[in-house]
Amino acid sequence: MTYSLVDTSANLLLPGSAAIVNAATAVAVTDPILIADANALLALNANTSYSLSDTASNLLAPADAATVSAAVALSITDAVSVASADALLALNVNTSYGLSDSAVNLLDPLASATVSAATEVTPLQDISMQDANGLLLLNPNTFYQISGTAAELLNPLDAPAVSAATGVIVTDIVAMADADALLALNGAASYDLSDTAANLLAPVAAATVSAANSVTVQDQVSVADADALLALNANTTGYVLYDSAANLLVPAAAATVSGATAVAAAEFITVADADALLALNANTSYGLWDTAANLLAAAAAATVAGANALLVEEALTVAEANTLLGLNPNTSYGLADAAADLLATADAATVAAAAFVTVSDSATVADADALLTLNGNTSYGLFDTAEALAAASAAVGQNATWSIATTLATAAQATAINAILIGATNSYSVSDTVAALLEPADAAAVELAQTVLVTVPAVSVAAAGAVLALNAQTGGYELSDSAANLLAPLDAVTVIAASAITVTDAISIADAGALLLLNSNSFYGLVDTGADLVLADAAIVHGAQNVIVTDTLLVADATTLLGEIAPAATLTYSLTDTAADLAAASLTLLTGATSITVSGPASVAHATTLHGELPAINYSVADTAAALAAALDSASPNLAALDAAITIGVTDPGLNLTVNADAFANLLSGPTLLVANDTIAIDGADVSANLGTLDYFGGDVTLGITLGGSQNGSYIVDMGTSGERVITMEGTGQQQITAASGTLEQFVMGATATGGSTLANLEVGDRIDVSGGGHMDLVTEVASGAQVTAEGLWAFDGNVLTYWDFNDAAAEALALQFASGATTLELQSSHHSFTVV
Repeated sequence: MTYSLVDTSANLLLPGSAAIVNAATAVAVTDPILIADANALLALNANTSYSLSDTASNLLAPADAATVSAAVALSITDAVSVASADALLALNVNTSYGLSDSAVNLLDPLASATVSAATEVTPLQDISMQDANGLLLLNPNTFYQISGTAAELLNPLDAPAVSAATGVIVTDIVAMADADALLALNGAASYDLSDTAANLLAPVAAATVSAANSVTVQDQVSVADADALLALNANTTGYVLYDSAANLLVPAAAATVSGATAVAAAEFITVADADALLALNANTSYGLWDTAANLLAAAAAATVAGANALLVEEALTVAEANTLLGLNPNTSYGLADAAADLLATADAATVAAAAFVTVSDSATVADADALLTLNGNTSYGLFDTAEALAAASAAVGQNATWSIATTLATAAQATAINAILIGATNSYSVSDTVAALLEPADAAAVELAQTVLVTVPAVSVAAAGAVLALNAQTGGYELSDSAANLLAPLDAVTVIAASAITVTDAISIADAGALLLLNSNSFYGLVDTGADLVLADAAIVHGAQNVIVTDTLLVADATTLLGEIAPAATLTYSLTDTAADLAAASLTLLTGATSITVSGPASVAHATTLHGELPAINYSVADTAAALAAALDSASPNLAALDAAITIGVTDPGLNLTVNADAFANLLSGPTLLVANDTIAIDGADVSANLGTLDYFGGDVTLGITLGGSQNGSYIVDMGTSGERVITMEGTGQQQITAASGTLEQFVMGATATGGSTLANLEVGDRIDVSGGGHMDLVTEVASGAQVTAEGLWAFDGNVLTYWDFNDAAAEALALQFASGATTLELQSSHHSFTVV
C-alpha cells in the first residue's frame, strides 16, 4: 500500500505517528512550523514539504541552512535587520519579514529592494523628516518616530508624514500656536513651549501646556499666574515674577518665588520684606520704603545698597541722610534737623537734594533766608525780634509754620507779622497806646495777640480772657461762643463776668442748665431727645430761642413741649404714635411735625380722620370685615382713606373679607393690598359682573379667592397675574373664569355651588375639585352627561364635566376650555378631584 500524508505538524509529530510518516511516499504539513519541527519531520521522511515560521536567529543558524532553503515559504516572527533579511532572502526568496534597523541601514541604496519587500519597517531611532519621506517612498508600511524643528515639521508638504508618525519630537522650543498645529497633525507630539503668560494661560491652551515637556514664560507674571502655569506643568521655568510683596511673600508661594528666574516687587517694600524675598530668590529687584531705623540698621546695608530706589518714611537728620546716600545714591529723603546742622557748609549738597527740609528747633529770619537759598521746600519756626519778624521777606513768611516774637511788638508790627507770616501760628504781645490798639487796620492783629486790650462788644471766650489778662478792670463785654468753650471749667470766671452770653451752637438740656447756673442772661437753642426735654425744668425749655427734638415724640409729649416753649420760639419735632392718638390730636400739632409715623394699623374711622387731615400720611388699616366692606363701597366717605392705605386687614377670627363687585373693584383700583394672612370672597347681588383681569392684590394666595356665596353673585373674571392658587365657587351664581397662564390653580366647587360655571384657559396641571357636593366618590365614568343619574357617576363629554352632587341629589356640570397642550381630565385617586392633562 502506498500513500502520502497531509496533516498538521502536531499530528505528524505525535510519537505514535512516526512509522506512518516514515512510510509515506510524501508528507505535506498544513501549518507553518518551527525549524526544529521541520528537522524532526525531515528526519522521518525526507520527502516532506513545509513552510517555516520562526525567529530570525533560529532560521539563520548555519546548521539549518538546508532546511531553510528547502522550505516552501518563510515567515519571520520577529523584526530583523536589513542584513538578516538579506541573509534569509539569500537562503529562501519566499521569505516574509518585518524590518527593524537604523535609518542609515534602511536607506542604504543597496537595501531598497529588501526594504520595499518588507511587511513593515520600523527604524530603531528617531528619524528626520527627510528620512521619513524616503522610507515611506520605499515602503508605506513604515512605522517611525520623527524628530525635527517646528519649521520642518510644520511644512505643509510634510503634513501626511507627520500625521503618520508613531511619535513626533520637536527639537526646538515652540510657541503655543505651533504646538497646537503640531498636535493637530499628531497627538503624540513631544515639544517644549515658550510663549507669553496670556497665551499660555488661555483656557483653550490648558491641555497643550500640560502636555509640554517644559514651559518657558516669555514675559513677567504674577504669583497667581505662575502658580496656575506650574499647576498645568510642573516643568515651567524661566518665568519672571512681578507682583506685590504681599502676594510674593505668602508662605504658599515660597516655592514659586524661589523657582523664578527673577523677581520684581510691584511696589516699594520694607527692608524686612526685601530680606525675605532675597532669601527666597537672590535675583529680586525692589524699591525700599521704610523707617530710617530699619534702613540704617547695620544688617540692612546690603539690602539697602541693592535697592533700585529708597523712600524714607520719616524725615532724617543730615548725618542719617549722608549715611543712606553713601549706601545708595538713589535715596529720596526729607530732612529734619537743627538749623546749625542744616547750615553746615559740608552738608550743603545733602540739604539741597532733600525732598523737604524741616528745622527741628528754631531759626532766625537770617537763618531762614540761608536755608531757602539751599532748598526752597524748607519749613521752620521763627524765633526772632518783633522788628526782624515784621521786616521778613514774603518768601521767608510763606514757609514759616510758627513764629515767636522775642520782643514786644507795636500794633503796626503785629499787623505786619500776620501779613508776612500768613500761614504761620504767630505768638506775640502788643504794647501800644489805646488809640493805636483801636486802629481798624490793626484790629485783627490786636485780637490775635497773646496780650491785648479788646473793646469788641461780643467776643469769644479766648478773646475775653486775653482782655482780662491784660486788664482785670475791663468789663461790659458780651460773649458769643460754642457751648464747649463757654462751659470749659478754666473759663468759668470769664463767663460769670459777662453782661450777656450767646451760644453759637445748639446745646443739650444738661448744658443749658449748667450755663444758666453760671450766667442767667444766656441766649441759646436746644437740641435733645424728647425724653430729656419733657423731663427738663420747663423754665429751661421756655428760655430757648428754638428747640430741636432729635428723636420722635408721642402726641402727648409734643403737646407738653409746645405748651412750654416761648411764644417766639420754634419747636422742630416728628411724631410716632397710634392712629387713635394721632387722630385725636389737633391739626396744628400734626401739621407742625416734620414727619409722622403711625405705629400699628388704624381703624377705618381713624384712617379717615388722618387721611382727611394729612393726605400724604402712610398707614395700614385693620378693622372688621363688615367695616372694611362698607368702607370699600363707592358711596362710602371712607373709601379714599382705604384707597390710600398700604394694606388692609380683617380683625375677625376668620380673617376673611367678603365684598361685592363694586367694593372689589375699589380695592383693585389703588395700591392697597390685603394683608398676607387674609382671604377674600366676592359675593353680592351681582349678575355676570365683570371683574376684569386681576393683578396681585395681596392676601393668602394659597387659600385663594371665593366667587359667589349666600347672595348667589355671578362673575366674569380673568385670574391674570393675581397669583391666587385656589378659586372656590359658591352659591347658585354661574361663574365665567379664565385661568391664569403659568400658575397652577385649583378650582373648587363649594358646598353651595350648583354648577353651570365656565372655566377657560385650563393648563396642564390645573385641578378641578368637586368635593363640595358632599361625600363625593366618583367611581364610574359614563359616556355622556345625560347618563349621570346617580351617586358615583361622572362624564366628560364635549368639554363638559358632569358629576353627581350628593348634597343636591342632582347632576351638575362645568364647561371647560383648555389652553394649548391640554386636552382632557384625569380623575385622581381621591375620586373627587380632576387634573388637567
